[in-house]
Amino acid sequence: MIWGQNSQTITSGEIHDGLNGIEPINGGDSYGLYRDRNWLSADLNNDGLSDIYNYWQCQVGTEIKTRIQTFYSKPQQDGTVKFTYKGSYTTDPNAGPTNHITAYGSLVSVKNLNGDNKPEIVMPYFINNSMNFIVVNEFNPSGFRFTQNLIANNDEMPAFAIDDFNNDGIDDLLFIEKKAIGSSYCGKINYSTNEWNDNGWTLFNVSVLDNKNRNIFL
Repeated sequence: MIWGQNSQTITSGEIHDGLNGIEPINGGDSYGLYRDRNWLSADLNNDGLSDIYNYWQCQVGTEIKTRIQTFYSKPQQDGTVKFTYKGSYTTDPNAGPTNHITAYGSLVSVKNLNGDNKPEIVMPYFINNSMNFIVVNEFNPSGFRFTQNLIANNDEMPAFAIDDFNNDGIDDLLFIEKKAIGSSYCGKINYSTNEWNDNGWTLFNVSVLDNKNRNIFL
């Protein structure tokens, strides 16, 4: 069980392992803390032990962004576990409150995008008519970002899903825009090709009309 504690100077928390009592989680920062943190666990470096990550909305000037921090676990000889701060990442510096309010909360998830069986933290968000993904993993503890421009140039975050759509054991990325062009919505899918530029994405269209020419979204 994890208890998160907010501080203006550090990021801290506690974990109860059921055997050795409460162990502290210290380090990191409270950069621009704007809302309470979400604390979650996952085996981020695939060593069989649960690690910790947290994320929160932070305020930078007049802008609201999302910040992620990761802590890796390490067992001690006395049977306890210590958590080491690995890195943090803040969403695009040009993003404002409207763009990132939907990127806070349940949209941050742990997936396996590159097929190495080591999970990545994935955070989708919308900015400047583009769909963006921040990915944090063992080799990039401070995260990296890739982006896809939208076809309809709409001003709303697309619907998206992260799952294994082609049943190859690796999670894929998919999003569909919420503004139609003519009688169809534009979407893109990436089947975990490890090419996050345009070459790795496939464009598709979803019709808004059924077989009786009625708009299925109305």
